[in-house]
Amino acid sequence: KIEDLAGYAEKNKGKTIKAIVEEFRSGLFSLYLPEVDALVKFGLHAITIPIMGFKAAQDVRCFIDTNFLQREVEVALSGYDDRGGYLTGNIKSVDNPSYNLIRELLKEGYGRLNPESYKLLDVNEHKQAKQAQDEAQKNKLRCWGNFDLDKRVSSTVEKDEEFPGKIVEVNSGDSVTVENLKNGEVSRFFLANIRAPGMGNPK
Repeated sequence: KIEDLAGYAEKNKGKTIKAIVEEFRSGLFSLYLPEVDALVKFGLHAITIPIMGFKAAQDVRCFIDTNFLQREVEVALSGYDDRGGYLTGNIKSVDNPSYNLIRELLKEGYGRLNPESYKLLDVNEHKQAKQAQDEAQKNKLRCWGNFDLDKRVSSTVEKDEEFPGKIVEVNSGDSVTVENLKNGEVSRFFLANIRAPGMGNPK
């Protein structure tokens, strides 16, 4: 047992650690770390895995068990969850280094990007994760079974609300479409005190 799990996380943050997946239950992994001969709880950062309902819990557990149970993996450690008392990060396959568990879970509709995901993943990782989630939403897979794409695209933003965003489309000289990096919603903004030039008026 690791007595100071938070200290261990801080010391090894950003490192890749060898581990063996012993169990997956209620959204958390039980990992054996040969390096320190200890069992630890581990949660994937950047995503939330819905576990409400027997069918959903069984589906994701079957997916994890089939691909990772009792297998050696590489854990990219990112931190420690104070409330849950577990390590956080991502899990990658030893046999296939390009395999990204977070991306695969999102693509299959087993998980959702959480509001802080843009802080936890680098730009390229977040882009790939977002694309995987968009695919699952479009196909209404599993946790996105009732997803309304039209509602997402036409989302509104409260007055004075601030959020990290990315311009995904320039509609005209005075409006842009922005993606909210916290929740993936897309909104159209009209720029204050700017008016697009009319037809036939090049200035």
